[in-house]
Amino acid sequence: MSANAKTPNDCKILVVDDEPIMVDIITAHLNRAGFWNTVGMSDPIDAMDGVYIESPDLLIVDISMPRMNGNELLEIVRSDSTTEGLPVLVITGSRKESDLNRARDLGAAEILAKPIRPERLLAAVTSAVGPSASQPSC
Repeated sequence: MSANAKTPNDCKILVVDDEPIMVDIITAHLNRAGFWNTVGMSDPIDAMDGVYIESPDLLIVDISMPRMNGNELLEIVRSDSTTEGLPVLVITGSRKESDLNRARDLGAAEILAKPIRPERLLAAVTSAVGPSASQPSC
């Protein structure tokens, strides 16, 4: 691997879900795959600040959260020129077509259904951050 080649650890991933156990589960799956630079947040309002403070390479966000849902957070991210290109994976237990369509319309890279299957999560993360897990683009 060249000195300039990226590794999964070079990617910063922000995980946002109002259920702390989901943040822990997703983070554990990412860590096992070598994505160690992961920040978890359970409050979507705090997560909005986290997008700017942490400058993640990827945002993973739940749709159904109190105070601000994931689609509202995604809409804010897309409306700001400094974050509009941030890849976003949406996770959800919702089967409401309006929620899923809104996430697609806002440019979610992928929508993952809960319960999260580790192999599907890692495939989506790898696809969102680069051509391969061994050489992500972040």
